[in-house]
Amino acid sequence: MPILSSSDCHEMFQLYMSTRHQRFVAHCINVFVMRMTDAIPPNIKDLLLNTIRHAESISDMGVMLPNTFGEGDVITIGGQSWPIYEIIHHSNALNRIAAAIGDNIRIRPHEADEVIWLRVEYYPSPLYEFRMQEEQPESPVIHNPEDEYDDMPPLEV
Repeated sequence: MPILSSSDCHEMFQLYMSTRHQRFVAHCINVFVMRMTDAIPPNIKDLLLNTIRHAESISDMGVMLPNTFGEGDVITIGGQSWPIYEIIHHSNALNRIAAAIGDNIRIRPHEADEVIWLRVEYYPSPLYEFRMQEEQPESPVIHNPEDEYDDMPPLEV
């Protein structure tokens, strides 16, 4: 006699069917993240440094990734398709790509004329700025003997 009964197998099949779509969507998100991570330019640091150097405001510190997507583009796996628009707007894919790039990076989509671009932005953390200020050595205090000793004659040079 088998350990699993027919009702046990039926229950497992029902669970499989009810979670199949979630696995498909997760797989599509993983494929998108891997493709975008592979498409990150190797000189992303230089691009961001150049952008930061010439930025007029904090919102100017970003570069566009080379890939663009149409609003109707999809990822197809096993005959099923999932829209890239949904992945970009309704998943954690952009956060995962930003984490793959580094700290204080965020990725935001920009859309125009049914085309989607992804923008990599450097966004300094206020906590990081605060830590950097704490670590700065205090400027040395230069003592002027004339200030400390009023009765000293001024130094002639």
